[in-house]
Amino acid sequence: MKNTKLLAIDGMGMLHRIYQANPAPEGREKAEGAIATMQMSFRRALREHRPSHCLMVFDAGGQTWRHKLYPPYKANRQPMAAELREELAKYKATLLEEGWAVVEHPGHEADDTLGSVAFTASGLAVEVVVLASDKDIASVGQLGARVYDHFDHRWHDDAWCRNKFGVGLARLQDWLALVGDASDGVPGVDTVGAKTATRLLLEHGDLPGVLAAAAEMSGKVGEKLREQADMARLSRQLTALRMDLFPAGLELATMQVPVAYRH
Repeated sequence: MKNTKLLAIDGMGMLHRIYQANPAPEGREKAEGAIATMQMSFRRALREHRPSHCLMVFDAGGQTWRHKLYPPYKANRQPMAAELREELAKYKATLLEEGWAVVEHPGHEADDTLGSVAFTASGLAVEVVVLASDKDIASVGQLGARVYDHFDHRWHDDAWCRNKFGVGLARLQDWLALVGDASDGVPGVDTVGAKTATRLLLEHGDLPGVLAAAAEMSGKVGEKLREQADMARLSRQLTALRMDLFPAGLELATMQVPVAYRH
């Protein structure tokens, strides 16, 4: 698979960021504008990364395995505006007509699909670039994929992770499990903030190490870690990515960039 470069795009994340950046009231015009901007962003990504293969990934919508595990998960998220949902459906249809590979896995999130892409490709001679700005997905960098924030023009690699969170990619999900993630409804542990989580992980290695050491910790942090150990473990499950959504392999032949868009 020499010279094979797969660009895997978090389509829902891209659309959400574009839509939220526009202060205009919800309505058809805003929805159409978001899709038009997304099309331009997609074309720019193709020019910048020049992939031989491309996969556009979306959320399937509805409840996921994380909701079953923790019903309040993402409970604070507003549903997608009806107009945007309709325009997105049209855009997906257009992508398919043009020959692009589009995938969504019911019961899972786009992050799970992207994690599974990175994991499945890790045993192949395939360069994988994941286009996503969500901090959660950066952890797939451990699998050999490279994660790029299309909007901030920045690689979310191990150096970026250490600079932003104080820990490397291997401990990012543990860090999120301790701190929590309000945007996703991941509870974390009360009183454990960003600096405390970083210190604990640097001192004790990983989340199990932190929870084991909590038995000897004094003060409020030690108390909360002991009281909420199960919540920390649950939060760690919520921050994990599925890696098994392509049991038959990636079927790269179906992901080739359409001839009209090859550089």
